[in-house]
Amino acid sequence: MLDVALEDLGVVRDKVYLTNAVKHVRWSPKGKRRIHETPRASEVRACKPWLEAEIDVIEPRLIVALGAVAVSSLLGASAKVTTHRGRIMEGAYGPCLVTTHPSSIVRVEDADERAAAYAVFLSDLQQGLDYLKRTA
Repeated sequence: MLDVALEDLGVVRDKVYLTNAVKHVRWSPKGKRRIHETPRASEVRACKPWLEAEIDVIEPRLIVALGAVAVSSLLGASAKVTTHRGRIMEGAYGPCLVTTHPSSIVRVEDADERAAAYAVFLSDLQQGLDYLKRTA
């Protein structure tokens, strides 16, 4: 879903660095699928040094936090996707765009609701592109 959104926005995928706030994802089987479990706070803390090291090496002009785990890891527990979605917030690691995780769009069963969720997701990402243009 993220790759589709980047393509729709004209972003070259090879120019984007992707990582996870938590490197070890617990999951449980559901048929042929793996259902990822929400990471515990201790797992987020344990993986924080790796995330910080990646940010130090990459030196991103903008970090896009996709979903609640990334948002809380980067901006603290008080930052919420539902409250700050589509906004660029200044964090300890620099400017951070808050949006939903792309998998949340995939899970929307109704086609019209999924299309609406995708449109909002694109709008959020466009905020990031606009920011990068303004600050170039």
